[in-house]
Amino acid sequence: MYRIYTRTDSIDPEKQTLRDVLMSTQDVLLDGVAVREWDLTRYGANNVVLWQHGYEGADIFGHAFPQFDTVLHGDIQFLPDDHLPEAFRIRKQNYLEGHLRGVSVSFREISRLKGNEIRAELIELSLVTIPMDAKALAGGRMYVDAETDYTLLNRIEAIERRMSSMERERGSRIVDEMIKSLHNTEE
Repeated sequence: MYRIYTRTDSIDPEKQTLRDVLMSTQDVLLDGVAVREWDLTRYGANNVVLWQHGYEGADIFGHAFPQFDTVLHGDIQFLPDDHLPEAFRIRKQNYLEGHLRGVSVSFREISRLKGNEIRAELIELSLVTIPMDAKALAGGRMYVDAETDYTLLNRIEAIERRMSSMERERGSRIVDEMIKSLHNTEE
């Protein structure tokens, strides 16, 4: 059985929170590994959210509350505006309005499970313009639960792309028919 969830209500501007953000999937990442298990212990003790992996400390955006079932997900709460520099207030607003959505994690491999699958410790979480994990997004995104085969997401995305192209083709045919009917009524 497959259960797929799409969230469009995951942005709470009043509480300055991104709800249930997909932080990392089990997909094989660009570095060739797939994180299958997460240790959140140390991150939970200092759960800051950075901008673009800025480790200097001045780039703190807010706090994250991650959890792990089959994917790493959780809420991100922004710091109040008076605690953020102007550039960060603008970026924060872009996230709350859905214009920026990228999320990225830094991790340390704890152990190799099998092949390229690993158990990892979450070191840091950042809001980014372009995430390494293309599905790690805030707001209006799709994630799957423990019973879902991740290849299903790829199939759904392919179907959505095909449907979009079919809708464009259908729309073009409808416009062509309308133009034809206009020409026929003019004669």
